[in-house]
Parts: sequence; C-alpha cells; structure tokens
Amino acid sequence: MGAETILEKHLKDCENTMEALFLSGFSVAHDTISLDIIDRADKSRQLGLSDLADKLTLLKKNMDELRHSLDFSDEKKQELMKLYCHINKYLALGIKKCRYDRVREGLKESKQEEM
Repeated sequence: MGAETILEKHLKDCENTMEALFLSGFSVAHDTISLDIIDRADKSRQLGLSDLADKLTLLKKNMDELRHSLDFSDEKKQELMKLYCHINKYLALGIKKCRYDRVREGLKESKQEEM
C-alpha cells in the first residue's frame, strides 16, 4: 500500500468520525466518538499531520468543556463549529490532494513504461 493510499484512508476515517460527531451532536456525543477523535489525533501525529492532530485535540477539549459547562452562550458553540468546519475543509482538501498525487504517479509510471 502506497503512502498516498494510507494517508487517504486515514483522512477518510477522520471524515467518517466528523460525520458521526455531526450526527450525534457536539455536546451529547457518545464516548466512543470522543475516543475515536483522540485515536485519530494520535494517528495523525504519527503520520506527520501535526496541524490536524492539534485541531482534533482542540475539538475534543472544546467538546468536553461544552459538555460539562452551564454556559449556554452561542459564542462557545460558534467557536466549536468554526473549528469543526476548518477540520472538514482540511480533510476534503487532503483527500483531493491524495487523489491527485496518485493520478500523477500513475501518469509518471505509464510515461516511463512507454519509453
């Protein structure tokens, strides 16, 4: 399995976790989703995606704060949604880049075979 494939699979797994989080709700997310976010952050760090790892860790922290808070202001929720949207955009762009890289490598290989 190539590096692009491994990276794309990880990004898709993260995307699935974000979808599960969205469907469950930020302040009432099940513990398995919270654990999955931490696992994805750890794996991201191992793959060299430190920005993604930091954002996922911050998301988990902010979710925990929202879950255990009596502050029902919209400011905290908006901050959490901005972070969530940033992560989703990062994932979508990362998946697209992996696909482009895989196509580029395939074109290089076919060009070399022609020679």
